[in-house]
Amino acid sequence: NHSPRLCLLLYEGAVSASFALGEAEYVIRYAEQVIMNVRFEDTLEVQQFVLKSLTQSGKIEECISKGIDILSHLDFDIPLSPTTESVIEKMNSADSILSQY
Repeated sequence: NHSPRLCLLLYEGAVSASFALGEAEYVIRYAEQVIMNVRFEDTLEVQQFVLKSLTQSGKIEECISKGIDILSHLDFDIPLSPTTESVIEKMNSADSILSQY
């Protein structure tokens, strides 16, 4: 049955198109449908558009909170008092994790 995959692709397209049109409200609305109905790993495509839309809408604190939540789902912990070395280590780790998607 190709229906769930087709539905996911259609919603991803709607999110992408809404972002291109600057329609942050629709980006979030369509992305939420994906986020609520598929495995977390399958939401990463739309999650990036949500973060970008929040940033463009000036919702920086919400964007940061959402970004931290996404990273925690990827088993990426953010230290409370980072050192320069720990930041570089985490950035390299994030690059490695995200390159899988």
